[in-house]
Amino acid sequence: MFKFRSENLLQFFIIFISFATFTLKYTLYWSFLGLFLIIVFIYLFKHKFKLKLFRTFLFIIPVYIIFLIKGIGNPAFLQDFRINFIWLFSLLIFYQFAKRNENSATLINIVFIVNVYIVIIYSLFYFKIIPNFYETEKLAAYQDYRIIGPALCPTFILPFLYAVYNRKRDKVYYINFFIGLVAVLLNGSLQYLSTFIIIYFISYIQLNNLNKILKVFGGIVILSFILFPIAKNSLSEKKLSKINELTKPLESKTVQTRINDFKYIYPKAADNMNHILLGHGVGVNSVIFRENKDYPSLSKYRTFLEIDNGFFYIFHRFGVVGLFIVILLHVNVLFKKINIKTKLIFIIFFLISNLLSYHYWGNVSAPFFIAIIIDRLKKSNF
Repeated sequence: MFKFRSENLLQFFIIFISFATFTLKYTLYWSFLGLFLIIVFIYLFKHKFKLKLFRTFLFIIPVYIIFLIKGIGNPAFLQDFRINFIWLFSLLIFYQFAKRNENSATLINIVFIVNVYIVIIYSLFYFKIIPNFYETEKLAAYQDYRIIGPALCPTFILPFLYAVYNRKRDKVYYINFFIGLVAVLLNGSLQYLSTFIIIYFISYIQLNNLNKILKVFGGIVILSFILFPIAKNSLSEKKLSKINELTKPLESKTVQTRINDFKYIYPKAADNMNHILLGHGVGVNSVIFRENKDYPSLSKYRTFLEIDNGFFYIFHRFGVVGLFIVILLHVNVLFKKINIKTKLIFIIFFLISNLLSYHYWGNVSAPFFIAIIIDRLKKSNF
């Protein structure tokens, strides 16, 4: 099942480094970024630098360059450009994988191995067997209910692959559910927990079979009642309070913080018609006053690359025009010839990751989703 050719090994290392090093400490991050570029060079050399392109990419690049020039002189220009470059470059490389992988099992096996690594690392950090080499000082305040580690996106990329390729569920699919759930719970992110559960739910059910949907939903409810007493005795009060927020999501601190941040920064970003229509360009950042009731000493003005809202990330840089283009390109998927599960998973991932963070634009999970979908739509005029 896991016999890879040299081509697949290169793909594995590129995907592994892309996801497993996202939140490494700064020095390690740059080291692995360099390794990533070297392996990508070898991969492209192997294919004589023949890149397979798609129309949307050829449209995006010149549009992006316009806003890149507009942003020259912005305070976070280099940081933002680096993130955007990796995002666009990853989209191009992942598209090569999708086009050249005739057997979907190869990508599934690669992602599964990455997920095994993820759950092992989170477990080692949780039991403090090894020191956490992912933590950053900025997230020190969350150590009592969050474990910072490798990106969790591969845990729900795998069921997405089963959906998009119409693959029959097998032991890899089910094993990944349990190890992915463990990793997400240990991390403590409600955003990733909700995304993981929803995507797995959609990938599992038959949308035309109401009885099966009700059975799966009932099973989730029963499992929750079984696991809650166990969790109550083993998890910290802080982590339990975060899980309880799922019952009233709009009243949770997570959502309220994002709402307050948006109310504070939007008037500053939309201060004239030029900025409303065309944004501030690449490299703009946001200065927010954050009140931390749990840690009063941390209440102060903070400078962020962006608030936790992917739609605002686009609006702040590219204005209404850029935001309209982004939404139009994504909504366009709904009208293409691709199975309904893939459409639902992609749009839900797009909405959750943009409403609760700017991770859609800050890591390489979105390029992976998009590359796979565009490959499946290769017969359409996308």
